[in-house]
Amino acid sequence: TSLIGNFSPLDSQSLRKAFWRHPLVTLKTISLIHWQAFILIIKGIRIITKPLQKQEKITTTDNITRNMNKM
Repeated sequence: TSLIGNFSPLDSQSLRKAFWRHPLVTLKTISLIHWQAFILIIKGIRIITKPLQKQEKITTTDNITRNMNKM
């Protein structure tokens, strides 16, 4: 993706101008996210919790290094 636009300084005047050009965009986004969550709940989809993570952090680089040391 890409965005096309003009740079402008970030000050109170430019923020006010952006807010009035696109009023309530944040509120719309938040409400749509909650609406989709509501639809999923109505369909009976349950929340799946994240499984507990192992205490030891192992990466593929660690595995390669360990295997190289065994040779």
